[in-house]
Amino acid sequence: RLNRSRTTWAAWLQMCIDKLKLLTARLRVLRLQGRWAEALSLLEELQRRGDVVPDVILCNAVISACDRSSEPWRALQLLMEMEEKSLQPDAISFNATISAFEKAGQWQQALQLMAEMQVRRLQPTEVTYGSCISACGRGQSWTQALELLKTTEPQRLQPSVITYNAMMSAFEKGRQWERSLRLL
Repeated sequence: RLNRSRTTWAAWLQMCIDKLKLLTARLRVLRLQGRWAEALSLLEELQRRGDVVPDVILCNAVISACDRSSEPWRALQLLMEMEEKSLQPDAISFNATISAFEKAGQWQQALQLMAEMQVRRLQPTEVTYGSCISACGRGQSWTQALELLKTTEPQRLQPSVITYNAMMSAFEKGRQWERSLRLL
């Protein structure tokens, strides 16, 4: 009996793993295609049926789909709903939401989320800084973007080429081309 019960347990566990792999693959496709509404519907349907309990990774996939679809307010709503489900958003959750606001050119909201990360003792990453600098550039706030770039050094973050490009773009939009030459 013990052997049979182990076999049954192993088969059930394998079935759960296979379901999770399929769900993750489906969410990944929806995320890459920016089909956030379908990703959210899929996750909600699976929750209703009791097939899956949402976790941070699954929620991040849906938030990332919102990012790809330029749906910042929906991404923010999902971020807030994570806490209602007793899930702790991580740096990836915040970065995807910040990125959505960056794409929408809403730099103030991106910076508020970065500040919220710090309140929660989540360390902003190079991705966080890059997205916020880019958001400031899109919002034509090159001075704020420059202040952010300056704060990467005390954080011991090495800005990437992408971050420097975002900073140069912010200078360009602010008609500060001389400053961009100093970055070179």
